[in-house]
Amino acid sequence: MHLNFRNYKTVRQIAIGSYGTVDLVQAPSGNLYAKKTLDGRDNFGIGPKVLGARFAAEIAMMRKIHHPNVMPVLASVTGSQSSTYLMPFANRILWSELKRDKIDLDESIKILTQMLDALDAIHEAGLHHRDLCPANIVGISLPEKPIVWKLTDFGVAAEIGAEPGLGRRGCGRDPFAAPETCKVPFKGTAKSDIFSWGELAKALLKPRMSEAEWHKIEPVVDRSRELKSRGRYSNIHALRIALNKVVPGIF
Repeated sequence: MHLNFRNYKTVRQIAIGSYGTVDLVQAPSGNLYAKKTLDGRDNFGIGPKVLGARFAAEIAMMRKIHHPNVMPVLASVTGSQSSTYLMPFANRILWSELKRDKIDLDESIKILTQMLDALDAIHEAGLHHRDLCPANIVGISLPEKPIVWKLTDFGVAAEIGAEPGLGRRGCGRDPFAAPETCKVPFKGTAKSDIFSWGELAKALLKPRMSEAEWHKIEPVVDRSRELKSRGRYSNIHALRIALNKVVPGIF
């Protein structure tokens, strides 16, 4: 789909990444969208050609996945000095919600459940995200409808088991990134995202659960976040089985 961005009004900046900027834009129809643009910054020192290829790969990976908990690409333009893509506007960012203490236990469980669903879909597509963290989990909240949480930012995503190319060797955010994805040869598997989910689960659940509640689920969370990948659950299905044994019907 071709986009004439001259007709989209920039409302405000939402976020600045390592090589792209996300803006809130308004179409002539009045609809709001999020627009991510390759902005020319090169924090990795890899050159504009590799950055452009990296940005195009990010779009291609997002287009491979069609799931309600994964942010979709609505339209895109690549191959120019202003490569960009359009997404639905998410009016909630988990990182900001946590800073404002707006997330309770029920919402935490919902977020973790939806991220399991998102990761399952990503792994089924032969990819791993490598950067599951509160800054990359966004929520779309509509009147009288429950919030839908989506995983976004495929900037360092890669094929499972493959060594990312030069342009995709950036590491996810500490402490959520699995250790093996941040070391040469930067390879990872589905277990790498399970590590990130475990770190997220600890961050969301431990402060909001009673000691008895946390004691039930802690062994599963701890196994998810083992430093050595061989100690973690092999896939999302195995993790869910373990969760349902200790807290039936929750995840």
